Amino acid sequence: MNFKRIAAAAGAVLMISSNAFAAEVDVNKRKDDLNYLYDTLKEVHPNIFYNNDEEIFSKRISEIEKKLPYDSDTEFMLDLQSLVSLVGDSHTSLTISMDDADVFPVNMTKYDGKWTLTLAPEEYKECVGMRVDTIAGYSVDDLCQKFAYIFSADNKEVLEYRFSKNFYVDDFLSYLGVKKHGEPLKIQGHDDNGKKYEMTVNSVSIQSISDVKLAKLSDMRTALPATEYNGEYYSSKPLNNSAYYIQYNKCDVDPDFPIDKFEDKVKNELNSGNYSQIIIDMRNNGGGSDGVIQNTLKIIKDYADKNGSEIYGLIGERTFSSAIINSVMIKEMGGYLVGVPTGGSVNHFGAVKGFKLPNSGLKVGYSTKMIWLSDFMDAAQGYDIEALQPDLVVYESIEDYINGIDTVVETVLAKPEIKEYETGKQLYMTRGGLVTELYKLSGDGMNTYPDVEFYDVFPFSETYKPICWAVKNGISVGDGTGMFLPAKKITREEAAVIIDRFLDYMKIEKTNSKEIAYEGVSYWASASINNIVSMGIMETESGDFKAKDNITKDCGITDRVSEIIGKADNGLK
Repeated sequence: MNFKRIAAAAGAVLMISSNAFAAEVDVNKRKDDLNYLYDTLKEVHPNIFYNNDEEIFSKRISEIEKKLPYDSDTEFMLDLQSLVSLVGDSHTSLTISMDDADVFPVNMTKYDGKWTLTLAPEEYKECVGMRVDTIAGYSVDDLCQKFAYIFSADNKEVLEYRFSKNFYVDDFLSYLGVKKHGEPLKIQGHDDNGKKYEMTVNSVSIQSISDVKLAKLSDMRTALPATEYNGEYYSSKPLNNSAYYIQYNKCDVDPDFPIDKFEDKVKNELNSGNYSQIIIDMRNNGGGSDGVIQNTLKIIKDYADKNGSEIYGLIGERTFSSAIINSVMIKEMGGYLVGVPTGGSVNHFGAVKGFKLPNSGLKVGYSTKMIWLSDFMDAAQGYDIEALQPDLVVYESIEDYINGIDTVVETVLAKPEIKEYETGKQLYMTRGGLVTELYKLSGDGMNTYPDVEFYDVFPFSETYKPICWAVKNGISVGDGTGMFLPAKKITREEAAVIIDRFLDYMKIEKTNSKEIAYEGVSYWASASINNIVSMGIMETESGDFKAKDNITKDCGITDRVSEIIGKADNGLK
């Protein structure tokens, strides 16, 4: 177990180094760094007061200033990070090494949805695999919340993940008042039969961790699954005659395996088989550039449409940043998500840049913009700054882990019935969504139409073919700037115009009606609104059409259009 590697990968946000400062305390330099940190973040971050107002930041700064003469170097670094943590942005944090930290040789992760000890000194071998109840007298959840003081996190899932990879650092525990530095750490737990365990562990320096004899859950494994994490940027293979598997671990281009070569491999392997399931595994993907895999998704979507294949995206606590964007893309292409909630948030601050503090030289990474995925993809609608949820929750089983079985993958291979996750919030009809519903009603699904080139229309999206169809037949157009705005909530008057054009395309005879000048209606929508209202597709409220209001997904408009088409078809018969 490489603690240094684990801690760095978990978010070098809080790792400790006693070499970052000079041995003697210079209060003025520390104050200069503190002020520079705060003033610079206010200037370069999109909004550091999104989660906490300025008064709370000022209070924290005052508390830190009082400690400046007495803080150790480590305490001062954590003071600075505690200020950054108020931003509540998982991408904004200090970057500090942990060359000289004292750590406890223990670790844990979640199996079966429960905190499980995965590493311990050899003398506590029997405790490995136990469900952890308390650490230093705190429940795991309560201790995790204490770590929120110094961890940058925009949701509880990323907080839990970073906590689980750093709770064993003695400096953190003493800084947070959990225990005194140098004191042993007591951990209590139980097994699945109810037997209780207790262990008391001493800390060691990070340099001497390799000298400690350790018992690991991984040593108990009898086999490895075919889908075991392989460390490659991307890889693919058939799992059986009906399931094709892609492991996507890094949103970047592998210099030794160009992405276009990978795309060719996927395309050739798919076309040489008959796969009813395509699985894209992003459980270990921490992000990068969301554009790398987009053409691969298009290849998968084309194959799935042609062969009636189901698409599944696997997500988990380590799915972060651009990997979340790609996971939402899987939803956008009609796929399902399976696993547990992601570590990062659907809508989030991102596009990271950095700066250094003038005296300590500590690096600070900060977000440069707010990314609202719901502005680009319908599948993100209903989410706030919160974890992406799976359509089917599946926890990794400790028994499966030991026996070399991938619980999540095996669940997918069993072809479970999946009910798509609902945010519980009101969802609205979008431009792409309406066009897609009308495309289905047209019966033109087998026809082909020229591709369209809109900057914001993804070729792998379920809305892509409908938008090509709508543009080709003059039912809907873009905004004149090279964008179609498929995820934009559609207004009532916009919907009326698109539906009116659709009825013309379907050669539906319209009801003659007296033209009414509704208040607040755009000139270009007036005739269409009269047509749609007279046909009973849309209604007014006390004579008010409410032209600029948005339409909810459950409003029933397309159902009424379907009824009109059905009556017209019956009339022809």
